[in-house]
Amino acid sequence: MVQSPRSHHVDTSQFWAILIGIDSYECNPLRSCVRDALMVERYLTEDVGMPKHRIQCLFDSKEHASSDNYHIPTRVNIIQTLIGLMNNAEIQNGDNIIIYFSGHRSGYSTAGYCSNMNDSIEALCPINRTEGNSSHIPDISDREINTILQNISHAKGHHITFLLDCSHTVTDTGVPDQGVHTLPPLSNGSPKQMFDVADENS
Repeated sequence: MVQSPRSHHVDTSQFWAILIGIDSYECNPLRSCVRDALMVERYLTEDVGMPKHRIQCLFDSKEHASSDNYHIPTRVNIIQTLIGLMNNAEIQNGDNIIIYFSGHRSGYSTAGYCSNMNDSIEALCPINRTEGNSSHIPDISDREINTILQNISHAKGHHITFLLDCSHTVTDTGVPDQGVHTLPPLSNGSPKQMFDVADENS
């Protein structure tokens, strides 16, 4: 007899999730990231049995995005949603937290910024990453993500699963194919700028 996925009891009162799906990048848009994130949401709600109110979704697709801009995966909204896990009194220490990101990521050389010249920085690309002296919005560095995850684990325990649906990063100026989940680094997006923005938000 084949058992259904729901035949094994899962205490969904101890599960929380953030799902991020971004297709509509200004440069090299993607086609299926929102769809994939919706499939994860469907799995969590229909197969695992998680209540929808325990799942926060940040999608760029107009048909799925709420009128509340906190559902749009901008840099600020992504960071604030992650930090919000620490301040959510309903999340108990030891609860299970799932974070899923499907979209572009990029990579930056640390030459001139770190003692190890072979180091590199990987970064997630928010929907509003922009270049320009007055309106520059940098990517989200792996250092900033790691700091946030450490803070979440200190506040809520270590049961955190972070799933990245991205391709390997690139640190040159090559343009990826539309289906590849990588973007070249922003031309003026130095590691220092990403660190400075992270400090402002800390």
